[in-house]
Amino acid sequence: MLPEIENSQTPGPRKRDFEFPGAPLSLDSPLYVPRSPVEEQIYQAVEKPGSVIRIQAPRRMGKSSLLTRVLAHAETLGYQVAKLDFQTADEAVFSHPDKFLRWFSSNVSWKLRLRPRLDDYWDSEIGSKVSCTFYFEDYVLEQSDRPVVLALNEVNLVFEQPEIAKDFLPLLRYWHEQSKQVEAFQKLRLVIVHSTEVYVPLQIHQSPFNVGLPIKLAEFNLAQTQDLARRYGLDWGNGEEEAVQLTALLSVVGGSPYRLSLAFYYLARGELTLAEVLQTAASPLGIYGNHLQDLLVTLQQDPNLKAALGQVMTQDRVAELDPIATYKLNSLGLVKLGEQGIELSCELYRRYFQSQFMPAGALQTAVTESLEPLQPEPVGVSTPVPVFAQDSILLGGRYCRLDQLGQGGFSTTYLAEDTHRPGNPQCVIKQLAGWFNPEDLADARRLFATEAQTLEQLGNHEQIPRLLAYFEQEDNFYIVQEFVLGTPLSQEMVNQPPWSGSEAIDFLLSILPVLDFVHQHQTIHRDIKPDNIMRRQRDGQLILIDFGVAKKLMRSSPTQPQRTVAVGTWGYAPLEQQQGHPQFNSDLYALGVTTIQGLTACPPDQLPRTDELELDWRSLADPELNPWLATLLEGMVKQNYQERYQSAAEVLADLRMITGYG
Repeated sequence: MLPEIENSQTPGPRKRDFEFPGAPLSLDSPLYVPRSPVEEQIYQAVEKPGSVIRIQAPRRMGKSSLLTRVLAHAETLGYQVAKLDFQTADEAVFSHPDKFLRWFSSNVSWKLRLRPRLDDYWDSEIGSKVSCTFYFEDYVLEQSDRPVVLALNEVNLVFEQPEIAKDFLPLLRYWHEQSKQVEAFQKLRLVIVHSTEVYVPLQIHQSPFNVGLPIKLAEFNLAQTQDLARRYGLDWGNGEEEAVQLTALLSVVGGSPYRLSLAFYYLARGELTLAEVLQTAASPLGIYGNHLQDLLVTLQQDPNLKAALGQVMTQDRVAELDPIATYKLNSLGLVKLGEQGIELSCELYRRYFQSQFMPAGALQTAVTESLEPLQPEPVGVSTPVPVFAQDSILLGGRYCRLDQLGQGGFSTTYLAEDTHRPGNPQCVIKQLAGWFNPEDLADARRLFATEAQTLEQLGNHEQIPRLLAYFEQEDNFYIVQEFVLGTPLSQEMVNQPPWSGSEAIDFLLSILPVLDFVHQHQTIHRDIKPDNIMRRQRDGQLILIDFGVAKKLMRSSPTQPQRTVAVGTWGYAPLEQQQGHPQFNSDLYALGVTTIQGLTACPPDQLPRTDELELDWRSLADPELNPWLATLLEGMVKQNYQERYQSAAEVLADLRMITGYG
């Protein structure tokens, strides 16, 4: 059982008045978490004549707080400091490059306590850029007897004005080059702060974004998150206990300093427990409500941006998007850019925007590693629009595609018919995306064959769809499975009252043997939930589907499971699975949560939790519920997997004892 969050209810920090998160942290704020060695690198760079320092991070990642400390350090060195924020510029300033450069020069003058003398240096015959350069060289920098640190904040606003950017950004690069030979420009140190990558096309020799010291602020890691929590006065026990609490928070809100600080602020004041923060995080009435509403308004004002975010949410990770949409989403902190593609920043955003943009059931929150769901559209759900009136190319020489059932980041699912069998029976075809590099094709082929072998073995159970075929065609991989006509359990739950105890027992007695069979084949399903349990129409039998995220459990040592990609669905996946260490009893947790959902008619994200993050569901179920059954379910959904039931067979044995007692 997880340790009690003592400071959530009786925190010491109540004696202190913490500043509300959102504004840059003052120099004397105890809440600033150093990002060593970032500060040291910048402090060294700012002492170099003509240096350029580029600080890039999405909004509310701590850029301004870092900049405050950089400028303070420069002042301790006796340097002059000028900070110019492009958010303060009127819209008219961006109407013409000449107007912009005059605004820029005048503002820097005032910041350095100089009276602007633009008319003495500005000459339309030589142009704005040359005039601006003379103004800085012969007046602004000449007036100073010491180095000048010029900090430019929110430079990304210049990116949005291509005509301005094409003049201004190369000018900054030119000044940097001039520092190698012009004494005046040796005094200048440029600190450029921006919230997204530059997306204005510039010649490589004209860009200030490929010179100097590049700093990209990353999200807080676990150690930095622990540091921040302690600065708020939160003491959650020893390092291991604290790490469990913080990992649960990080899995929802990510490592954004702002989002973490907002949680710690309310926890330190004793207004919420961690369980309450996690449960209400995506609610418009929760502590992130205003933040989420601001993002929603921004997206609604830009349909292209909204569509781009929807694409990321639907596919979990995409290789590329429209460049400008990508950079804007990254600037807002909604997506992360990595070597593997573009993905959503945190689970908080997925849960909130899924409810805002997508119809119920349209998205899975699972991050699939190889295959998406293999089931057809459930009965009662609108029929997909046919995309193939008659497919002229038979897949595998025999399968004719009829409808597209779904598409994810890694595969596309089709309803098809088998033209080589009497009556052309229907089947489901999964086509894996052909994104393999030629040198990776052999490995992809081997992994594909292993996956198919797993599905072949599992399909021997009458409650798991059979594998009919798998093949490769033109460097694309295809899996053909049995078409299961039926209704998903999730739809039944919507249309029926909460389960009785006997219905819950019948459900468990039906699914536990299937799960035991799966585990005996050394496979963890990893995405058990109502959507992935179908009631077959022809016989009413429950069928376990979507083995697309199932994985063979391969151990690097007898006791240590190998870390895998964190897959599953929020609310059903236990903590160890979210951390990439799924166990066999991770499936038991998901099955227990599904059963509790049936008994309470509450999806897992609406179920209350105790301070130890255990599900607190009994008061929502039938008061006459068999207490032995309730105890069994609680043993299935323990947060600590070591305290949970260890096998499906163990649960099944206890369940049969309960039914034996009547």
